[in-house]
Amino acid sequence: MPSFENRPYCTPFTPCLLSVSPDESDHLFLGERAKLIDSGPVFLRALTYPSALAAVQDRSIAVIVCDTEFSPRTWKETLEKTSILPAPPNLIVSSRLADESLWAEALNLGAYDVLAKPFDSEEVIRVLSGAWRRWKPPSEAVVSQMRARAGAQPFPELAPRCTMPSGPNAAEPTVLYRPR
Repeated sequence: MPSFENRPYCTPFTPCLLSVSPDESDHLFLGERAKLIDSGPVFLRALTYPSALAAVQDRSIAVIVCDTEFSPRTWKETLEKTSILPAPPNLIVSSRLADESLWAEALNLGAYDVLAKPFDSEEVIRVLSGAWRRWKPPSEAVVSQMRARAGAQPFPELAPRCTMPSGPNAAEPTVLYRPR
């Protein structure tokens, strides 16, 4: 099983890639590929949909890979809830049942792309890299407002340690990898 560098230090303003899936092997595969992205993201995983929503509310999520295994509506709800954010993440839908109709529906509703499972390494890297590069971070004015509301310290690298319990019942996502 691949190992990840576990650096649980983050701030709500550090751009992240969030994997939302009940399948641990999805997180491992995506986390390994996320390391290969230039200026790679902090990689978060959420094993439950509520923990994914908590991450989206508490952190700056640039890319979400959302599995359809929770329910067919999960990715649609995620897209709907994140579209109103100041810097909405690029949503990638992953599914074992990926076909032309899912791809067309996802793109028509505003998703970035669809990944078929089992994952193809080159395709995952291409799609994650593209989504990461296309994400538009919030403006400085929006970040300042977010920091004021959150009571964040002026230097994000000095922010307190994020508590990231893991496991299927975790209320928060787990940081699996953070680039140096």
